[in-house]
Amino acid sequence: MGFYLSYVVLLVLFIFVGVSVSLSSSPIEDQKRDRVTDLPGQPKNVGFAHYSGYVTVNEKSGSALFYWLFEAPASRRPEKRPLVLWLNGGPGCSSIAYGASEEIGPFRIRPDGKSLYLNPYAWNKLANILFLDSPAGVGFSYSNKTTDLYTFGDQRTAEDAYTFLVKWFERFPQYKHREFYIAGESYAGHYVPQLSQIVYERNKGIKNPVINFKGFMVGNAVTDDYHDYVGTFEYWWTHGLVSDSTYRMLRIACDFGSSQHPSVPCMQALKVAVVEQGNIDPYSIYTQPCNDTSSLRRDLGGRYPWMSRAYDPCTERYSDLYFNHPEVQKALHANVTGIPYSWKTCSDIVGNYWTDSPLTMLPIYRELISAGLKIWVYSGDTDSVVPVTATRYSIDALKLPTLTNWYPWYDNGKVGGWSQVYKGLTLVTVRGAGHEVPLHRPRQAFILFRSFLEDKAMPSSILLFLFVIEKIVQQHSDWFLEFVDTASINSNNWSRVMDGKEQHKMCKFSTNTTSCDRVHSAGDFTGWFHWCIKGGGVEVPGRVYKEYHLEDYSPWLRQRIKDPRYWNTIKSCIFDSNTCSNVINWTPLDYMQKDMSPIQSGCCKPPTACTYGNNMEEEATRMYNEEEQDPDCYRWNNAPNLLCYECDSCKAGVLEDIRRNWHKLSVLTLVMLVLLIGIYTIGCCAFRNARRAQTDYPYGHNRITKMNLIFLFFDE
Repeated sequence: MGFYLSYVVLLVLFIFVGVSVSLSSSPIEDQKRDRVTDLPGQPKNVGFAHYSGYVTVNEKSGSALFYWLFEAPASRRPEKRPLVLWLNGGPGCSSIAYGASEEIGPFRIRPDGKSLYLNPYAWNKLANILFLDSPAGVGFSYSNKTTDLYTFGDQRTAEDAYTFLVKWFERFPQYKHREFYIAGESYAGHYVPQLSQIVYERNKGIKNPVINFKGFMVGNAVTDDYHDYVGTFEYWWTHGLVSDSTYRMLRIACDFGSSQHPSVPCMQALKVAVVEQGNIDPYSIYTQPCNDTSSLRRDLGGRYPWMSRAYDPCTERYSDLYFNHPEVQKALHANVTGIPYSWKTCSDIVGNYWTDSPLTMLPIYRELISAGLKIWVYSGDTDSVVPVTATRYSIDALKLPTLTNWYPWYDNGKVGGWSQVYKGLTLVTVRGAGHEVPLHRPRQAFILFRSFLEDKAMPSSILLFLFVIEKIVQQHSDWFLEFVDTASINSNNWSRVMDGKEQHKMCKFSTNTTSCDRVHSAGDFTGWFHWCIKGGGVEVPGRVYKEYHLEDYSPWLRQRIKDPRYWNTIKSCIFDSNTCSNVINWTPLDYMQKDMSPIQSGCCKPPTACTYGNNMEEEATRMYNEEEQDPDCYRWNNAPNLLCYECDSCKAGVLEDIRRNWHKLSVLTLVMLVLLIGIYTIGCCAFRNARRAQTDYPYGHNRITKMNLIFLFFDE
């Protein structure tokens, strides 16, 4: 009897455990449930996975935060890329509405509020990007306890965000121990350092932490009340936005050290300042404002009275339309509680009833700088809300040693902004960008983000004398060699021929090679500058070969090689050389394992990131959304006589092939120069000593003795 009773008990126990296991979901099942597969308006064949859903951060109040993860494209090996958490500020504004939909996310919303198009400078090309609506009550995040919305502040927001991260990593264990960064803008100038501090302090003593935190980056960040006030009012005045008298009134009436409750005289001065500024977009003072911009600034009040929580009413309208569609919410697994009111980009309740906000973040900066974390601060220089002057004053207050003085950084030969590198912190400004740097200057923001991840200084200026040389060459391009004179395509052997004033073209055909000889009048040293300073190619994840982009070469070279007079000649020679004949027969495995010459990489295949439709509908979508991919994707043609010969990548491949050989020539030139200098120095010394010997004035004691005798003679 006892045996049967034990058997029954054991059987019931097994059944209970089995039911419990079946009811509890695994990380794989959670991810499968959160994966977004049918987002309305999404372009087809985007090449990356994205997930969205909720993570409960407080069981008692039923608070849950909404996230949206965009992994890097499969072609860029997302498993090797870091994870970056993005937070927007407000306080009370949605990271989904701003960061994901109009700044750094891969999707942009069209004006119709129904369809999407791809952002060519999306940050998920470089990292896996995780957007978070925080705190509860913002965007799609919610709390079952209504009073929560009136009690949020900095401290609770940071704690809830940390709880979210801990639970999120359990749902996505593949990201455990992966390099992790936090980024954000505006009032996230509080969120980001505060969350960073919690992660750093709770990682102490752990050798291999789950959250492998490496650093943070903030843009146009609210940092320190005193310096934010001083810097903002100074920016208004120096940029001609307010009168002298109003500027003086602001400095007298506003208590910079206590901005929690601005005084009545301060509010009056601010109202005058707003009137004087007129109908401008304060977040981008040189951008044409939307009709709603001025009305957003009439309601002065709160922590920073001049700052409305809505960033850009032009683009946020599209978000309002799109994210209020029931089909969109269903596809994103959002609004699971059936919120009875419309989704909004910013929560007025959360923002207006914000409970705690420290006056400064500088002590946290000092702690995290001492910890050796990577910290970058950037600022768009046309933002008058949290302007660059405020940021510079705040950083100056840290009293950090300077490693690299203020210098211009360059994008495609033009100044993209300025930078200064301190010990433990890098400051970058973006020229012409407003409060939302990635919205106003997406390409420059992409370069900034890439430099941050690689921990490299922003691309600095070329030497001044080389810049001057380039300008001289451009003015005398009729007598300077536009392209290298001899190109042996197959052997990658480019040489230079100087002969005569007229350009001549000779295509020499043989079994395996074709060379195009192009002859001009005498060139000069500046050819080294044009061929050797820029270019170099970009590594393709999972491939041996590199790919080349025309914009990486000097504007002068791009202009010349795009000229049909020159390119048609080069193109015909490449085609006649059969350079692409071997590549055409490659198998998919060959593309993974074999290297290519620059010309083969650029001319014989489309860019690796290109995607093509499998049916007429997908092809029609592709043609309609041509801005969504590299333009070379649409220049590619399978015909053997076309391929990618009209692609910019093909032109870049030719320039890269030339550049490599000029590097070799420049090394030889430098060696010869050193030898010549050495021979010249020896010869000069020998000649000078011979002259001294002839005039009886050798070095050393004899010469001194003779000089003394001369002086004695004159003294007598």
